[in-house]
Amino acid sequence: MRFYLLDKLICPQCNHFPLSVKVSMQQEARALKVNVFPCTIYCAYNGAKLVERSPNELPCSSCLKQQIISGELICPSCHSRYPIENGIPALLVDLSKWVKEEQTWWDKHYTKIADQVDALKSRKAGQDVPGNRWFERNRYLFTPLKARGFQSPVLEIGSGMSQYVAGLLPPSGEHYLYIGTDVSRIALEKAAQLVPEGDFVQCDIDRMPFRRETFDVVLSLGVLHHIPHWQVNLRKLVGLLRPGGWMLFDEAIDKPRVLGRFRKQSLTAAIDSPHEGEISLEELLDTLKEEGRLINYCVKSTPLRVVMVWIGGPWIERSILLTRMMHKADKLFMKSAGKLFESLGGGEIIGIFEKRSR
Repeated sequence: MRFYLLDKLICPQCNHFPLSVKVSMQQEARALKVNVFPCTIYCAYNGAKLVERSPNELPCSSCLKQQIISGELICPSCHSRYPIENGIPALLVDLSKWVKEEQTWWDKHYTKIADQVDALKSRKAGQDVPGNRWFERNRYLFTPLKARGFQSPVLEIGSGMSQYVAGLLPPSGEHYLYIGTDVSRIALEKAAQLVPEGDFVQCDIDRMPFRRETFDVVLSLGVLHHIPHWQVNLRKLVGLLRPGGWMLFDEAIDKPRVLGRFRKQSLTAAIDSPHEGEISLEELLDTLKEEGRLINYCVKSTPLRVVMVWIGGPWIERSILLTRMMHKADKLFMKSAGKLFESLGGGEIIGIFEKRSR
């Protein structure tokens, strides 16, 4: 972790800001060129709150070259201590049974797919990216974000291995600071290999250790349907956004009863964790509209797509032409059979939300 994280982090136990840091080991990190100054309130590198200063007086370039490898974060208020190991701080507090079960399951999952890291490293960022989720997340989320422009840092909730950021929005290429979070430490260790210029925090979405209105962009890609009380946690995520900030989301919605189980198991990257749940499309849209507006969204993943992925998944993952054909067929199905019969409709939603400005 880099020192600038102390400008964003709060104690998940008592919400105190700022935390102090005790460094046991640090090393020089990869040089980063970023689009804005990373800190707004507190400079942990100098150990002091920021006041009005000229850019030349801020030690940002020196600070961003230093990475804390081991040590601990300490809350001056409640005296809680959070270890930093291999550059990843663990800010976990009183995990519920639900979260512990999810953590155990995802640790095992990411251990099994460790060999995929090298394959993911070879993926190159680009507008025409083949593959089911790669294509649609690039088209509906990352391309509009790059066209709009954004500021550091970008926060991803439930980042897993951060493969979509690594392949479609690499921090070194776009010149921004990236923070990935997950309850699974093994997932974050894999993510650090894919995005070595990123920073990672092990935490629970129920007790997010970040200041409110801190981020210009929050990513939530397939996370909410794995957690309890998703409406409450969705509002927490919106609270982390600055006014006018964007949340990029991709979520499973009400599972149709026709081919429902088959659809979940057949879609690429669709994983059944212990608490695989459902999100009401209507409730999701209503909750977001209370907090701001939807820039765009698309309901997708019909039974037709499942069949196509089941039959030609490996070819679709390698061919942009087949990927485009699959998405066009999915859209046509939504406008025809999916519109006439609810059980044949989409099983996911992808879109961009903008938080209301003051």
